[in-house]
Amino acid sequence: MGAPSRTGVQMNGHDLLGWLAAGLMLLTFWCADARALRRCAIGANLAFIAYGLAADLAPVLALHLVLLPVNLFRLLRLRETSVPTVARGPNLN
Repeated sequence: MGAPSRTGVQMNGHDLLGWLAAGLMLLTFWCADARALRRCAIGANLAFIAYGLAADLAPVLALHLVLLPVNLFRLLRLRETSVPTVARGPNLN
């Protein structure tokens, strides 16, 4: 049982997990860099998985169990395709 708020609505640990997950998902929309976006999305996926398990929300759990490997794969692909500036060598043009 959670503590009552000013509005009289009680918030428990499940609700806090849900709000954390929602906040992380919202943060992804502010990411200009693809790597940062994927990291935030992975964090959101993990938080939503925890929320889905804690609150027994099968659709939320299923969705984020599917999205997590997609985001991990995309992040790994970004790391493979990006070459650090130093490794490219000097620009002689």
